[in-house]
Amino acid sequence: MCAATVMDGTTVTLLRRDDMLVVDVDFVNVQRTAAGTGGPVLVPTDTATPAFIVVTFQPQAVIEQVRFQGGPAIGDAAARFSGDTRLAFRFPPGGSIPFTTAGLLGWTGLSNAPDRSGVECVWDLILHPADPAGWTHSLMPVTSAAGVTELWHTRLTDGSQQPIPIGDVRSTGSDTEFPGSLTKAQRSGIAQAAAVRPLLAHELTLSALGATINLTGDWADLPRLSVLGYRHRAVLGRDETVHVAERGFLFPFGFPAKLDTNTERRIADGTAELEQVARLTVAVPELSYDSAVGVPFAGRDLPIRRIHLDGPLVTEVSTTDLLAEGIFWVDTPSGDRLAVDFTAEDGEGHLVSFSAPVAFVPQARAFGGLGSAVLGYDQQRAQIPSPARGQICIAPDGRDKAFDVTALYIGAREADAPEATLREAGQLAALPRLAGVDARVPELEVFDAAARERRIASVPTTLNLDQNYVQQGLALAGIYASLKSPVAFAPPAAGVGGVAVLGMAVSGLSRTTGLVGGDLEALRSGRFDPAKFLAVDNLPGMLPPTLLGFVKLADLVDVAPVGDGEAVPRVSTEIVYPGGDRSKPPTVRSVVAWSPKVKPGLFEGTLRTTPDTRLELHSTTSVTLHATPPVAPSAPGGTPPVDLGAGEPTSDVRGELKSFSLEFAGQVLVIDFARVAFVARPGTSPSLDVKITNVGFGGDMRFLNTLRRYLPSPPNGLLVTASAEQIDVGYTLAIPTVSTGVFLLQNLALSATVSLPLTRKPVRARFAVSGPDDPFLLTVSLFGGGGYVVLEVEGDRVVGFAAALEFGAATALDVGIASASVAVTAGVYIGLTSGKAELGGFFRAVGELDVAGLVQVAVEIYLSLSYRQGPRGSEAHGSATLTVRVRVLTFAQSVTLSLERSFGTGADPTFDKAFPTAEPWLQRCAAFGPTAAAS
Repeated sequence: MCAATVMDGTTVTLLRRDDMLVVDVDFVNVQRTAAGTGGPVLVPTDTATPAFIVVTFQPQAVIEQVRFQGGPAIGDAAARFSGDTRLAFRFPPGGSIPFTTAGLLGWTGLSNAPDRSGVECVWDLILHPADPAGWTHSLMPVTSAAGVTELWHTRLTDGSQQPIPIGDVRSTGSDTEFPGSLTKAQRSGIAQAAAVRPLLAHELTLSALGATINLTGDWADLPRLSVLGYRHRAVLGRDETVHVAERGFLFPFGFPAKLDTNTERRIADGTAELEQVARLTVAVPELSYDSAVGVPFAGRDLPIRRIHLDGPLVTEVSTTDLLAEGIFWVDTPSGDRLAVDFTAEDGEGHLVSFSAPVAFVPQARAFGGLGSAVLGYDQQRAQIPSPARGQICIAPDGRDKAFDVTALYIGAREADAPEATLREAGQLAALPRLAGVDARVPELEVFDAAARERRIASVPTTLNLDQNYVQQGLALAGIYASLKSPVAFAPPAAGVGGVAVLGMAVSGLSRTTGLVGGDLEALRSGRFDPAKFLAVDNLPGMLPPTLLGFVKLADLVDVAPVGDGEAVPRVSTEIVYPGGDRSKPPTVRSVVAWSPKVKPGLFEGTLRTTPDTRLELHSTTSVTLHATPPVAPSAPGGTPPVDLGAGEPTSDVRGELKSFSLEFAGQVLVIDFARVAFVARPGTSPSLDVKITNVGFGGDMRFLNTLRRYLPSPPNGLLVTASAEQIDVGYTLAIPTVSTGVFLLQNLALSATVSLPLTRKPVRARFAVSGPDDPFLLTVSLFGGGGYVVLEVEGDRVVGFAAALEFGAATALDVGIASASVAVTAGVYIGLTSGKAELGGFFRAVGELDVAGLVQVAVEIYLSLSYRQGPRGSEAHGSATLTVRVRVLTFAQSVTLSLERSFGTGADPTFDKAFPTAEPWLQRCAAFGPTAAAS
C-alpha cells in the first residue's frame, strides 16, 4: 500500500480539447490515497477539519469600452478581462472523490462553500451562490448525431424552473480608465441592493469562453436603495444588453432624479460595439428650501425659499465627466456641459431665472461624505457666472431691497445635519449657495464716474456675499456684500451742494449706510476711518474727495463710531413709477446724506476750522430709465428689471458749511464765514446763501484793517453770481470824494471777491484798492499822488500781486526880473505774476530859471530802476538821464547825458562751459606756474 500524498498546494489542470474544458483544481485539507479498487481517491487529511475542493475558471467576463449614442466614434475599443472565477465545495463527511477527470468534475451533490467561492460573471461584480443552488454539467464531451461537440459548460440550478436568488453580491471597487456597461458606483449600488433583496439569476452558465448570464433585480418599491432596477444579459463573457435604473439627486440643488443607463451591442460597419444611452429624468421638479434640514448659517448664503427646474426634465446625458468619485457632471452625449434652467423665488417673493450646470449623485452617496464634490463644484463654478434674469434679495430683511441681476455665481455647501437625519428626510447632503451676483446697482450706475465721463452705459457690478455676514450675520456696520472690483462713485460736482466733491472707491454694500468705500475691515471693527473709507488710490483718474476744491475730506473729517448718527456717508436708493404704473419707465432716486464730524485746525494752509465748524451734505439725484420685461414674472410688489443707461441725472441738492475761515498767503488775507449754503433744484437757478462776518488783513497788508474800520458796509449787501464752474461772492465799495482844507481824496474804491469752485479747482480770493486803470488820487497842499493795490490768492499761495504808488511836489518863485520853478516826482511799482516778481521805480526832477526873458536854463534829471526775471536769471537794470537846455537870446543848445547798468544774479557757469576744450584749462594752469616737462 502506497503512502498518502497531501494535495494542499497542488494544482491539477483539466484540459480537454474536444469540448474545450479548461479548469484548475486546488485542494484544502485533502490527500490522495491508493485505497479502493478503482484507483487513487481523494479524502480529507484531517477528518476533524473541513476539507474543500476549489475549481478555478478562466476569466468569465470582459468589460468593453462603450460608445455614447450621438458621441464620437471610438475606433478600436479598449477592453479588460475579469478576474478568475472560483467554485468551492465542501467534502461530504466520510466521503471520497475518485482522482479522475470525471471524479474532479463530479460537483453535483456537493455542498457549496460561498465564503471560498466567487463568480465574476460581470466585471468587478462577484456573485456568491449558496445552497440549495448547485452546478450541473456533463462529465464527458457531448457530441451530436451530426458530429458536433458542444462547448463544455456548467450551469447554476436548484432543480426548479424558477430564477435562482443570489443575495451575496460584492464589488471590489475597481475601475477602468474607459467607460463600460456599468460604472463603479452602479456596481456598488447593485451589490448593496442585492443584500436587501436578492439578485435573480435566470441563467448563469460558466465555460472556457466566458459566462452566459441573464440577471435581473427589481427594487423599485424600496426607496432607500440607490439602484431601483437592473437587467444584464451577456453571452460567452460579452455583454449584449445592460440596463440600470438609479435613484439620485441633482447636485447641488437636491432635485430627486432617476438615471436610466441602457447599453446594447450593435453591429455597424462590420463591427459589433457596445452603444450606451443614459437618460436622466427629474422625478420632482420643485423644491422648497424653507423645509430643508441642515441649512448652514441660517440660510444667509441661500436667499432662495423655492426653486423650480424648468428643463430639461428628461434628457440624454454622458456619464464620464466625473466631479468626484461616483459623481459625474451632467453632460450632453457629445461631451458638452449641460445647462439646466431654473426659476427661483427669494424670501421676498421676487423671481429670478437662471441656467447652471448640475451633477448626478447616486442615492448611495447622497446622504454624507460629499466634501470632495462640494469642493470641486465650488472651485469650478463659484467664480463662473451663470446667466440669469430677474430680481433677487441677496440679504432679505423685509424692505424689498431687490437687485436686477444678469448672472448668479452658484457654489455648494455641505448640509449641517447628521447622515441619519438627511436619509430620513430624503435630502441631499449638500445645498447650493449664492456666492455672488452680477447686478445692476442703481446708486452706483447713476453715479458711475467712469461711465459718465466716457458717455457709455454702465455694466453690471459683481457683488460677492460678505463671508462675515454669511457666517455671523449683520454686524454694526451692516455690511452684507463686497464688490469684486471697486467702482468709482462720484456724484456731479454740484450734486453735493458745490461745497464738496464727494467721491470714493465703493467696495461694499451696507444696510446701515448703503454704499461703503475703502477697507471693509475698518468698518467691521466699528470705526469709521475717513482715510480708508474715502480712499480712491486704486481707481485711475479719480481724485481724492475734496472740500472747497482743495482740502482733502479724508484729512478734514474725524474718525467716529459706525453707529454714530450720520458720521458715515449714507446712500439710499428707491425706484419710483409714475403714478404707481409699472408699465411706465421708472425713475431711480438716490439720496446722499452726510453730516461728518470735522476736525478743528488749519488745513492746506488755508481752511481754518473750529470745534463749532459743521458740514452737511444732502443730495437727491434722479434718472429716468427704460423698462424691459423680465424673463420671469415679478412677484406681487416686485420690480421688473430695468436697463440703466438712459438720460442725464438731475439733482436736488443742498450743502452747507458753517463757522470757518479762509486764510490766504499766511494770513495776509483772512475771511471769516458764518455760513456757505447752496441749494439747487432742476429747472431753477442755484440759490446761494453766504454770510461773511469779517475780512481781515495781516503782515504787510495790516494797514488796511485801519482803513476798513472807517468804511461803510455795501449798501446792497454781497453780490453773488453762480455759473456751472464756480460761485463768486463779493462786493465793490466806492468811497465818495473827501475834501477837508488842504486834504483831497478822490476815486478811492475797495473790492473783495471769493470764488467757490463747483469743480475740483481750489478756492480763489481777490482784494483790490482801486485799480491800475483807475487809481485813487490824494492831494495834500503842494504834495500830490495816487496808486492802487491788487492782491490775488489761491489756496495757500499768492498768484498775483500788483501795487503802485506815485507822489510829487512842485513850487515856483518870481522876484520880478527873474523867475524859477522846481517839480519833483517819484514812484514805485511792485508786481508778482505767475510766480515771477517785478520791481520798478523812478525819480524825476525838473528845474527852470528865466532872467528877464533873455536867458533861460532848464535842467531835467531822470532816474529809473527795475528788477525782474530775465533769460539769465534775476537782474537789476538802472538808467540815468541828465538833460540841460540853454537859450540866450536867439542861441539855443540842448545836451543829454545817459548811463545804463545791469546787474545779473545768474548762476556761475559750469566747468564744461568754462573750459569746453583742454587748451583753455592748460593756459589757465600755465598762468600760475611752469608746466613740468615730460620725463
